[in-house]
Amino acid sequence: MGVHLLIAALATMAWAQEPEETGPASDEAGEETPESADSESRECEDAPSLVRRAERDVEGYYLAEAAAEIAQAKAGLGCGPILDTAMLARMWQVEGVVLTLQDDPAGGQRSFAASGRLSPDTWNANYGADMRQKFDDATASAPTAEGQIKVRSVTKIAEVAIDGQIVEMPIKATAGLHLVQVMDETTLARFARIVDLPAKEQLVLTVPVRRVGDEEWMPPPDSSLIMTYRGHPSRDLIIGSGVTAVATIASLAVAGVANEQFLNTPTEYEAKKHMTVNRATFLSGIAAGAATGGLIIGAVVQGKW
Repeated sequence: MGVHLLIAALATMAWAQEPEETGPASDEAGEETPESADSESRECEDAPSLVRRAERDVEGYYLAEAAAEIAQAKAGLGCGPILDTAMLARMWQVEGVVLTLQDDPAGGQRSFAASGRLSPDTWNANYGADMRQKFDDATASAPTAEGQIKVRSVTKIAEVAIDGQIVEMPIKATAGLHLVQVMDETTLARFARIVDLPAKEQLVLTVPVRRVGDEEWMPPPDSSLIMTYRGHPSRDLIIGSGVTAVATIASLAVAGVANEQFLNTPTEYEAKKHMTVNRATFLSGIAAGAATGGLIIGAVVQGKW
C-alpha cells in the first residue's frame, strides 16, 4: 500500500511540473475562445474585449486568431452599445497590422488611415517601429476631401452614431472608413455597418426592416444596402428642377405673348407665323415640365430623393 501511495504522489508531482503551452489570448482563466464558444449562448459579442484580445494575439503573432476576433468584434457592433472613438481607433489599428502582415498592404493602409484620423497619437509600441512608420505614412497620406453619409429607413426616434458620436443626418465626413451605428429605444445598436466613403460623393446606407413574425427573414447583402452617388443628388435635383421650371415658365410666357399677338395680327401670313411660334414655345414648355417630372421620378426610383 505504501509503495502505491508513493508512486501516485510522484506522478502527481511530475504532472504539476509540466510546462503549460502558450496560446491565443483570453480575458480570464477558463474562458472559451470565440472559435469554440457556443454562439447561441451569447446574446451579443463584446467588441471592446475582442479588440483587446486581438491586440494581445497580434503581439504573440497569432494572426489567424486576431483576424477572427476582429471579425467577431465587428459583428458585435450591430447589437452592442456605441463603440467609443478611442476603441474604434484601436480596432482599426490592430486590423491594419493584421492586414499588413497578411500581405494586404492596401487594406492595412486603409485601416491605418482610419485609425490615425480618429486618434493619431494612439499607438501600441509592441507592434514595432516598422509598423509605426506604416501607420504614420498612412495617416499623413490619408484623404482630406469630404463626402456625405445619409442613412435611410430609420424611425423617428432612432439615433445615428458615426465613429462613436451621435450625429444628425445627413453628415459630411472625411473620405475613408467610417462606422455607422443605429439605435432605437435603447442605447444598444440594432444595426451597424463599416462603410468606405468616397471623396466628393454621397453614400446612402439603407437600414433593412424586418417584418414582425417573419422568421425566415434574412438581411439583404451589403451591395443592396450601400449605394454611392457622385455629387449630392438632392442638391443637384433641386438645381435641375429649378432650371427646368424656369424654362417652363419662360416658354409658357412666350407662348402667351405670341398668342396675344396672333389675335391682333391683321394679315394671314403674320397669323400663321405667330401660330407656329406659339405652338413651338408651348411644346418646349411641356418638354421642360416633362423633364422636371422625369428627374423627380428617376430620383425616387433610384433612391436619390
